[in-house]
This record gives sequence, structure tokens and C-alpha cells, in this order.
Amino acid sequence: MNPLSVIEDMHLTQSVNRVISDFQVKVRPAKGFGIDYILGVDNFSQEGNNYIERYPYISAQEGLGYASVANVNTFLINNDVNISYNAKFSDFSSQTNLGFNHQYQK
Repeated sequence: MNPLSVIEDMHLTQSVNRVISDFQVKVRPAKGFGIDYILGVDNFSQEGNNYIERYPYISAQEGLGYASVANVNTFLINNDVNISYNAKFSDFSSQTNLGFNHQYQK
């Protein structure tokens, strides 16, 4: 194969789109008591294209060319809820935490 054919006759491309974001709410309804909520989103898509033109100088079976497309799409969502309570006593303190996590993937 002619090395110049790799540059001139092979067209390999890809495109990627990705968004990663979150939304957070922190509430302190009473002294020592807190509620935190986090919503996270990860949306990803990728497309790859391969196109190899026919080679005129290779035998018929090997030089037919090649074309393909591949797609990947992913959507992830994450929910976190954390509840905490802090109490201070005369000579010690206590912290209690409760948490929940839910993940979804499509």
C-alpha cells in the first residue's frame, strides 16, 4: 500500500458532544440540622465515521473500499440526599448523617 493513500484516501472522523452539570440545594431549617440535595446529569454522544476509498492498484477483493458509522449515546442522572444533625454537649459533640443515592442510566 502506498503510504500517501493513508492520507489521501482514508477519511476517519469523529464528533463528541458532552454536557456535565449539577444542581445543588442546601437547607438549614434549624440549628445543627441540615439537608443537602444534589442532582447531577451527564449526557454524552459520539459519532465516528470511517470511509476508505477504493484502491485502483490492489486486487479486486482487497481494494473494494470500506465505509462504517458508529454511534454512542449515554444519559446518566444521579440524585444525592444527605441529612445531617450536629449536637454539642458540655464536654463532647455528636454528628449523625443519613444519606441516599440513586443513579439512572439510559
